[in-house]
Amino acid sequence: MTATLTSPPRRGAARNPGGTSPWERARLRPPLPPRPSALPTIVGRNGPVVALHQRDVIAPGGIADQAVVDGDRMVAARDLAGDQWWLPAAAVWVDAEAETRPDHPRPAGLATGRDRVAAITAGLSDRLGWEAVLEFDRGRELGLAPGVNAPERLVVLDGRVGHEVPTVVTLGDDIVRWGAGATWSQALDRAVFGHDAVNASVDELSQVSERLGRDGLTIATVDLATPLLARAGVFRTSVQLMLATPWDGGGTRVR
Repeated sequence: MTATLTSPPRRGAARNPGGTSPWERARLRPPLPPRPSALPTIVGRNGPVVALHQRDVIAPGGIADQAVVDGDRMVAARDLAGDQWWLPAAAVWVDAEAETRPDHPRPAGLATGRDRVAAITAGLSDRLGWEAVLEFDRGRELGLAPGVNAPERLVVLDGRVGHEVPTVVTLGDDIVRWGAGATWSQALDRAVFGHDAVNASVDELSQVSERLGRDGLTIATVDLATPLLARAGVFRTSVQLMLATPWDGGGTRVR
């Protein structure tokens, strides 16, 4: 007895006799266009345009002595007036210096909001408060915040480190929170209820920016909104602190 080996029938052949199977049709389809990038432009430090617009930016945890970030890759950022600058990408992402596209943004100063001002204000509140907590953990003595009505069972510390923007660190039985604002009451409300709990405004952000300017600092933002967030009308930004320069006059006006 002789057995004849034949190939098994193709899946779907009975439903599609004489034609290609659904799986083959899918394989033959042209590829989908690339997904829009969720990252801003990243370039090498030594490009001709970048060299003219590079700025020094405060390193994470470096506000007390205005330590700056170094790195070979630069990312596009904008100040409050909308002018573009190039900052070391290592200020924005933990993995910025890897050969691939960075995928791990630093959490301090990263915030979302329904408008640009709200996102920047929340991110700035988080960054300034986080810097204060870090200094406190390093052993720096923080006095009591002036003129605040501390909630019961909370100690409210003055978190102004390297600047004069009202910033608080609240200590409870088992929790530490922080916040900043144009007034001590706004800073405390953000620390207790969340960085987005207080309505942000252009006036408040401009006041905070002007105070930072007197301390040699200028606000910059890096847009980290994904296409999905952008379509939903949500702003996502990483707030950075640049060292101020003589040409930052317009950088404190929010546009």
